[in-house]
Amino acid sequence: QMDVDPGPPAGIVGLSSAVSGADGAFEAKGLSRGKPLRIDVSHPSYAPWSSDSQYSQKPPANEVVVHLLVGANFAVELTRSDGGPIEGVNLILTSETPGIYKGDTGTDARGHATFGNVPPGRYELWFIAPPPLGREEGHTVKKMIEVSQGESKSEKIDITTP
Repeated sequence: QMDVDPGPPAGIVGLSSAVSGADGAFEAKGLSRGKPLRIDVSHPSYAPWSSDSQYSQKPPANEVVVHLLVGANFAVELTRSDGGPIEGVNLILTSETPGIYKGDTGTDARGHATFGNVPPGRYELWFIAPPPLGREEGHTVKKMIEVSQGESKSEKIDITTP
C-alpha cells in the first residue's frame, strides 16, 4: 500500500492511496505538478519506507523506484532484580538517522514488548523505569540497539538500578 501526501509536511492535505499490483507497480493519480509530496510505503512483511527526505522540496520528475527491506523484529523484556516482570512501561525506539523510524509500544503483563518490521540500522531505545518501592521518581533508561535486515533480536533488561 502507498500513501501520497501532496500537502505540507505538517498537515495531511490531499491524501491519496494506491495498492500495488502483483508486479509491485502502483500509480498515484490526481497529484499537482510542482507541489512537494511525501510517499509512504507499507507492507506487513517489510520495513516501512518514506520519502520524507527525498521529495520535501519538489516532487520526483517521473517514476519512483522503492526498494523495500525485510524488517527486523526487536523484542524487549523488562524485569526487576528478582526476575519479576515490569508491566505498563512505554518504550520508544528511534533511529539514529532522523526520519527513518520511530516506534513506541508498552510492556505487557509479562514485561514483554515487540517492535516489528524495523528497518536495518542503529536505534536508541529509551523509557522511564518505574520507581522502586519507597521512592517517588523513576529513572530514564537509554540503550543503543543495532538490528540487521530480517533479524529477530531480543534484549532482557533489569531496570532495578539506574
